[in-house]
Amino acid sequence: MSQKKAIFVKISDCVGCLTCELSCGASHKSIPRLVVEAQGLSPVPVLCRHCEEAPCVDACMSGSMHKIPEKGIIINDEERCVGCFMCAMACPYGVIFSNGEGKLAYKCDLCYDKEEPVCVTSCPMYALRYTTLEQFEDEVRRESVSSLW
Repeated sequence: MSQKKAIFVKISDCVGCLTCELSCGASHKSIPRLVVEAQGLSPVPVLCRHCEEAPCVDACMSGSMHKIPEKGIIINDEERCVGCFMCAMACPYGVIFSNGEGKLAYKCDLCYDKEEPVCVTSCPMYALRYTTLEQFEDEVRRESVSSLW
């Protein structure tokens, strides 16, 4: 199993307050890298999954969308981005956004220059967790068992 850290969402804890989206935007020059969408009656933060085999990287004609192997994340080099949005068309999750002017592609970069992503540290309900899949599953399992008592 993979030990790569990722952002996981405990949907039952998300109240749709948009704090994650707002803090992300504040941290990234007013352009949030995630959105909170309604899935039925539940709000769900939606963000880049930093795919192992990333279609956005394969589709990028300028090479600006690339993987940082040692961190396991996909980032977009804004200096090289030509705004063709092939990456957005290739993304299976629909989480690559325009900068509002349609000139640059933006996506979650896991706040790779920080200890933890700001969306995670700002969530007042602790619905977002930056951890490994195994640790997240263990946490959810423990929380489920403790809620029975």
